[in-house]
Amino acid sequence: MASEKHATTVEPIPELGAEQLSKAFAQNHTAHDQRDMKRMGKKQEFMRNFRTVSSIAFTSCVMGTWEILLTSNTSALIAGGLSGLWYQFIWCYVGQTFVVLSLSEMASMAPTAGGQYHWVSEFAPKSAQKALSYASGWLSTLAWQAFVAVDSYICATFIQALITLNNPDYTPERWQTTLLMIAVLVFMGAFNIFLAKWLAFIEGFFAVLHFVAWIPVIVVLWTMTPVKQSAKTVFTEFTDNGAGWGNLGLTVCIGQVGAMFTVVGSDASVHMAEEIRDAGVVVPRSMWFAYLANIPPTLIVLTTYVFCIGDLETTLSASTGFPVISVFEQSTGTTAGATGLTILMLIMLLIISVSSMASTARQTFAFARDNGPIAVNPTPTTMNWAVLIFGGVMIIAGVAFILKARRSYHGPVSTVRKLDDDVVVE
Repeated sequence: MASEKHATTVEPIPELGAEQLSKAFAQNHTAHDQRDMKRMGKKQEFMRNFRTVSSIAFTSCVMGTWEILLTSNTSALIAGGLSGLWYQFIWCYVGQTFVVLSLSEMASMAPTAGGQYHWVSEFAPKSAQKALSYASGWLSTLAWQAFVAVDSYICATFIQALITLNNPDYTPERWQTTLLMIAVLVFMGAFNIFLAKWLAFIEGFFAVLHFVAWIPVIVVLWTMTPVKQSAKTVFTEFTDNGAGWGNLGLTVCIGQVGAMFTVVGSDASVHMAEEIRDAGVVVPRSMWFAYLANIPPTLIVLTTYVFCIGDLETTLSASTGFPVISVFEQSTGTTAGATGLTILMLIMLLIISVSSMASTARQTFAFARDNGPIAVNPTPTTMNWAVLIFGGVMIIAGVAFILKARRSYHGPVSTVRKLDDDVVVE
């Protein structure tokens, strides 16, 4: 589908009119962008500042594969050991390949910030379009909101780990974690608010760091780690290091949750589609190329990491709470060296967080545009200040659909229309 849209000569679309088409091109919208938005019944509200390179850069930064791999591997090391971590990532990456290909195809047909819930609305049986799309919209919204929350949590705990590394007497407190998360979220929000118009340019700079910063990490680990694991240990010895599931096969499968978190995020450019020029072509390509481009550095970092981990029990019991920081300290032999690499990782995590919030904001905007979210007005005495449980939110969404949304929410497919075929010359 995406290749069919690529054209060197495009005849004007009669419905748009010459004046409108001229204005669209002046605003960096191609004829195909205008046609896609018209078919989906959506109004163009953003400037399309992203191009192919910046879209690939943005998607790569949101994925943050090698950074997330290094900072979120504790569960895999506990439930599977070194071999478990290595193989879990490999088969998750293979499986995710087919997901990315499917999402890319759908993005070429309907390049909208709504993404998955819009596609469900178009592809689901007519009798279930509204209900399935509404559920998908809430699932997608919660998933991206959770993505931002997790990113801010990792950044906050990484800062505390950095303090612990340099001050062994420091005891991290949960309220401090919360305050640091708020600070990180404020930074992410301010960045996306005040630097929004330069986001496409800045993402290019971010991507350079993403594809370069891993080099000093692996160089330090390979050259300075005193004792490395054997190939037999890395590739053939699966272990249960306290998971306690009683079955090694089941343990390894459960441990792959961390690996799944590493490979997600490839649909980030989908939610930026209405800010990408020639989105029907660029979005699927950027998803696929970013996914492929992240494989080599991530595999190199993964292999380096599992070979350079020392005693696994000692690494997992590190006071910082992050095995990777323990590995940095063991390899460099100094707190200063470990601190330098940890700060580098923290910078990369902040970059990932900023990019993730951008995608989250656009997805939430798209769902709100279709009257998906519900309005809630709690008082200080009735508000549940605990973290909202995922299932509870979905129950509320289901009740809202039955009582109101089934009448007010019609799903994106309700505005989709059939247009006359365009004359496209290759």
